[in-house]
Amino acid sequence: MEITLVSLVNTEEKLIASFAKICRSKDNLEKIYNEMTDKDCERLIKNIIDDNHLSLFEHTVFTFFIKDISRVATHQLIRHRIASYTQLSERYTNVNNFCILESMSNNEEVKKQLQIFYNGVVNFAKELEEKGLSKQQIRYIYPQSSASNILVTMNLRSMFNFLSLRLAKDADEEIKSIAKIFYNAIKVVMPITMKYWSEKNNIVVEENTDSEK
Repeated sequence: MEITLVSLVNTEEKLIASFAKICRSKDNLEKIYNEMTDKDCERLIKNIIDDNHLSLFEHTVFTFFIKDISRVATHQLIRHRIASYTQLSERYTNVNNFCILESMSNNEEVKKQLQIFYNGVVNFAKELEEKGLSKQQIRYIYPQSSASNILVTMNLRSMFNFLSLRLAKDADEEIKSIAKIFYNAIKVVMPITMKYWSEKNNIVVEENTDSEK
């Protein structure tokens, strides 16, 4: 699996802190921004998080592209409904790649049996296509481990919800690995925000993995 941060909007923390002051200041945003000190910025970001005024983070948006994610994980991902998704369709493409959890691939016997099973699925799909079935029909034979690609756009408030659920100890292995990569990518561009949000929610995540670009 590979995850790429495609784009980001309104991630400058001084700008978010300036947004917070709009509620109590009649000055225009440019004046508020220009007068904002680093100390004021950090204090305001901390207050926003401590007071749970997270609607301000709805102005901050991230788009990630995830390659070779299983259908199991995408089904979990799209349950986070305040987000936008664009996914590879099995209605128009053949499936010939499958996702195996690291915890499963460490067992050579299991890995071997899975490969036999997946090869059988691919061959059966080819047979059905030769018999005249459409890709739309054939997709019904594919397992949930079928590899897919998906584009995800989510504001930071929704991302906080995603991270709090998918970084939990009992979270599924694959979706948890995605959450860790999202977290670390956001932490790079918004270190103050992620510091105080993590402290408040008791979140601890190791550094970036090799699967992030």
